[in-house]
Amino acid sequence: MSIAKTVLHKFFGYLEAQASELIWKPRCSATIAWEQTQGISAKNKTSKYTGPRGDWSQGYGYITHDGFSSTSLPATPQPNRALLIVELLERIGSHLTPRDLLSCVQVSQHWNSVLIPRLWHTIDDRLYSWACILNMRVSHTAPRLLRIVMAEQDVNGSSSSSGNDIRESTNTIVEAKVLKQTALDVWPSRRAETVLWLYNVFKKHGRHVRVLRVSWPIVILVAGITGHCTQLQALTVHPFAMREGPARNREEGAGRRKQDMADVTWVENYTGPTADWPGFWRLIDNEDEEARLWSTNPPHLLDEDPLWLNWGIVQRFWILVLRNPTLEHLSLGRSLKPLAPFISLELVYYTLATLPRLKTLDNRFMELDLQTILEHTSTTHTGGNRNLFYHMESNCGSALRLEKDFTHLTTLAIRGSVESSYVLMFLKRLVNLDQLFLGRINLGDKGQSLFVDMDDNYEDRSRPFALSGLHLVQVGGLTAEYKSIHKAMATHLIPRLPLLTQLATEVLTPEMGRALASHCKQFRVFRQSGDNEWINEDHTVKTELNVVSILLEFCPNLTTIDAIQHQIDATYLAEHPWACEAMLETFRCQIIGLERLTFEEYQDMSMSSKQDTTQLPSRGVAEEKYKRSQEQHHQVYERLSRLVCLQTLDLGGDVKGIEYHIYGDSGYEPTMEVNGRIHLIDSNPIMDCLELSLASGLDQLVTLRNLKVFGFEGLDHRIETAELEWFATRLPQLAVMRGLHIDDSATLSKSDTKTTRQRQEMQKLRPFVRHESATPNNILERRLHLTF
Repeated sequence: MSIAKTVLHKFFGYLEAQASELIWKPRCSATIAWEQTQGISAKNKTSKYTGPRGDWSQGYGYITHDGFSSTSLPATPQPNRALLIVELLERIGSHLTPRDLLSCVQVSQHWNSVLIPRLWHTIDDRLYSWACILNMRVSHTAPRLLRIVMAEQDVNGSSSSSGNDIRESTNTIVEAKVLKQTALDVWPSRRAETVLWLYNVFKKHGRHVRVLRVSWPIVILVAGITGHCTQLQALTVHPFAMREGPARNREEGAGRRKQDMADVTWVENYTGPTADWPGFWRLIDNEDEEARLWSTNPPHLLDEDPLWLNWGIVQRFWILVLRNPTLEHLSLGRSLKPLAPFISLELVYYTLATLPRLKTLDNRFMELDLQTILEHTSTTHTGGNRNLFYHMESNCGSALRLEKDFTHLTTLAIRGSVESSYVLMFLKRLVNLDQLFLGRINLGDKGQSLFVDMDDNYEDRSRPFALSGLHLVQVGGLTAEYKSIHKAMATHLIPRLPLLTQLATEVLTPEMGRALASHCKQFRVFRQSGDNEWINEDHTVKTELNVVSILLEFCPNLTTIDAIQHQIDATYLAEHPWACEAMLETFRCQIIGLERLTFEEYQDMSMSSKQDTTQLPSRGVAEEKYKRSQEQHHQVYERLSRLVCLQTLDLGGDVKGIEYHIYGDSGYEPTMEVNGRIHLIDSNPIMDCLELSLASGLDQLVTLRNLKVFGFEGLDHRIETAELEWFATRLPQLAVMRGLHIDDSATLSKSDTKTTRQRQEMQKLRPFVRHESATPNNILERRLHLTF
């Protein structure tokens, strides 16, 4: 009720004006369902009110300032009419979280009817209590129930199947009786309640669901059985969750599979528009070669499920897709692949042709022919642009061959390897291609010209293309093997992309930088891709010094330099002015080469002047070094202070080893202590960097009033309490700090108490500033810079 009261109180002043008025409090099945997914018990609800628990369990009542009442609805004044404006409620509801919406649907019957569709707009079974419910209550007994239920449905519905339309599920009353009776016969009560609850959720609220994100196979199965999810706009299959519990013997699992399949007697009854592919809609039994194969080699994630059930999940998934021609975003996760060893390519292509609104296709399911996909999607094109996310395995270049032009594709992403000759083929055939993401570029055959289309009919080798974004995950580091690719990009590819505004590549060479400055006058964004998130001695990408300065000097529209492994020398920086000072918003690059005093030299500098200087021969040397250091710091700070539009300033990188990213925080990270701070042994801190102390001139950065992200991760900085107070008071927009995050985790052999203390101090000064690492949770998504 808190968010509901807030909305009423803030926007209308209703609760204060009508302090004694009673508000209708329905508790419908939607409320009950969402209370279960979010772990809200009856005890928690009744503890908030003075009314008896029995009254609450009646399903409705009234909330007053004196507590809960179950009396009949009295004659009270009508509420403010603004509370009944549907458009206003829908606007407010679009900004509320599911928990807040759950409170709002309990305010009144009118609010309930308006906000219930918003409450069930998105189902993601990875959030809230979904995983807890499905993991604890859906175990190896689930296939038995669903097998019986679906068998009964198929028998009852075979006589009523239509010839041209997708067969709807069996009569809901019959389905409910079958589910209820079977649950009572086969399952313990809690598991039966869970499946019945899941079934009722999709049966009653499936029509409201617009976004369905699935990581549990049973959710696909139940959604397909009910047939009520017919207005989906986005359907995503995430990696399937592994059921927790005691390990099961594979041989026993295989034996149970064979026995289950031997007992199955299904009726082949699907007669929809794709029924002429009997190879897909056929039934799996223990006589099939695939069934015998998978019985002896069970899938890893679903090793307690029989093959017929896995096959049924795949069938139900495609039925679910066919029932939703409104889909705009379809993600075919690779989790579908191990469920069944056979799939009809024709069915996939046909299904794509039935989705006239499809804008995004994320295919990690199986290898599909790119030209065939474009042919089927172009026939249903309705005027809007499409974004196709196409995943391919390595060495499958033939599936990418295009023989004709297509105009409806604007974004193409290929995670696998691509030969260089295919790059220009994409640019030629995909006329309106705006963004191109490639996983890796192969060198191709010896003697082959790089970035040259091998099509004999393509004669104009200087024709420009309209591509605005080129994103290459890996093109090799600065090695002799990939030198030819870097040179070919600078001489043959970049000059033909005059509208290029974004480039993501593993390294930037001087030739590539000069080509961008010369031919791409509107260039704005450079990002370092590849494995730059893993800063490790054996995995760090080697880059040339000062190469990103070329873009800073000659690209006046540059807004983003996101290249944390590239370095600029402080002296070089001071001598070369930047042309993009008024435009730059993101600067992630190492500034090195500054002279720094050691702690011992600082101690010599702080010695009393009354002492005999002849006894401190190093003092004079330290003073000269200090003067040079101050001059360098002043020059760098002065340059950075001109970047008045800067929102992200990151001068250091992640120092975690590669083992951390592969195994998470379960590995052991040996550490060493440097100047009072703990660092990983395999990644020494950057010593010749900015001190970031007030004594060195940090206060010059006071002009960065728009700065939101400040990073000094992996630097040997001199930030102390005074500097933290300066950050808290002089950077009003600061929202994220990188460098004081949790370095005292269990993975480190020695806790970094100094960093922990400073983080705690900063949290007291600015409690809403987040402390995090620059390393993203999903490295691959950052590489491709795509969100689906």
